[in-house]
Amino acid sequence: MTVKDYIQKYIDKDFDEDLPFVSKSKSVSKSVIITDFGQVESKIYFIKSGIIKVEIEGLKETKILDFFFSPSFCSSYSSLLNNAKSDVRITTLTSCNLEIIEYSDLRLAYQHSLIANKLGRIATEKLYIRRVEREKMLF
Repeated sequence: MTVKDYIQKYIDKDFDEDLPFVSKSKSVSKSVIITDFGQVESKIYFIKSGIIKVEIEGLKETKILDFFFSPSFCSSYSSLLNNAKSDVRITTLTSCNLEIIEYSDLRLAYQHSLIANKLGRIATEKLYIRRVEREKMLF
């Protein structure tokens, strides 16, 4: 599934235009660090296939925070949104096919594209629900 397929399935089944932002496809081997601790994130990754692992540094050891599967978006969101150093490491757990979107391109698309705004809102809502459900599991 591509970003365009994702939009057609989850946002607008009649969407048949070019994406309002640039998206670059990339194949990434297993065990590649996409975003490392301390790096400022500037990209959003759409997983077309494969699995991505997100880790956080604990006091004594690095801990797995989450796994992301196709089709989903992944990024060091706090770094991306705050233009700050990443507190997570994002690594390919398997070989992955990704679509990569520069956050600056997406922000420009937000200014003129309803589809870009809907995509951003729905992706954020899914991420929020995922986090809340995960927190509930801890209690």
